[in-house]
Amino acid sequence: MNKKKLPANLEHYRLAKIEEYRRRKRRAGSFRWVIMLFMLLACAAVGYSLSFSPFFGVEQVIVSGYKQVSAERLRALSGIELGQNIFTVNTAQVEKWLNIEPWVKTAQVDRLLPRIIRITITERRPAAVLSTGQAFVEIDKNGLVLRRMHELDNLDLPILSGIANIHAGVVPGSYLDGKDIGVALTVLNNLPQQAFLAVKEIDVRDSQKIKLYTEGAIEVRIGGIGDIAAKYLLADSIIYDAQLNGTISQISYIDVSSTAKPVIY
Repeated sequence: MNKKKLPANLEHYRLAKIEEYRRRKRRAGSFRWVIMLFMLLACAAVGYSLSFSPFFGVEQVIVSGYKQVSAERLRALSGIELGQNIFTVNTAQVEKWLNIEPWVKTAQVDRLLPRIIRITITERRPAAVLSTGQAFVEIDKNGLVLRRMHELDNLDLPILSGIANIHAGVVPGSYLDGKDIGVALTVLNNLPQQAFLAVKEIDVRDSQKIKLYTEGAIEVRIGGIGDIAAKYLLADSIIYDAQLNGTISQISYIDVSSTAKPVIY
């Protein structure tokens, strides 16, 4: 079936309308690009002015969460200068710098507009002390050296003994390794929290005959590294009963290497 052709004048009118629509679309697209370019330039100008405006100069660096490290030390590590534009402070980089300090476990840096930087840290917790032969070092439960000391100044932490091959010059920020320290850390990480109030020494000279010494100088033999928490709790209950009965002074040692057959000597 043959299609009817439009009259010439109608065909011309239709083509003119299509062409006009295309021109309007091109003009609208070009106008949108101009607006976007203008907005980008405006944002860049605002950013540039903020970066150099004295109104946003750092006036104060607030530090919280510290105990073992001074606020002055943390401010120095941050590298932030008073008067520095707050938007030029690279918070991620500052957090990395703060983690250089061994005591710092985590660090968070925030901008409090318009002129304050807030540093919030959490510190690592010391777990034990040991001797290197030349000094004492304080470590956490991962074996990270937190502090080096020449004297034990009423430190309320268990002493690790029987550990060989510790470098005499070990410094804060380094990790201790080796078989003996591995056994000692296993004991530390498996003792119940209450044990740290009573245990004064952990002897790992023989990994199958580990010994704990309590505040009352009672020797507790726990054998190997298995079931450490259960062994300690059993020994603790025996000591508690002996204290109630007034027989604590008669105890030389307690052997809980087998929780099924504890021995009191």
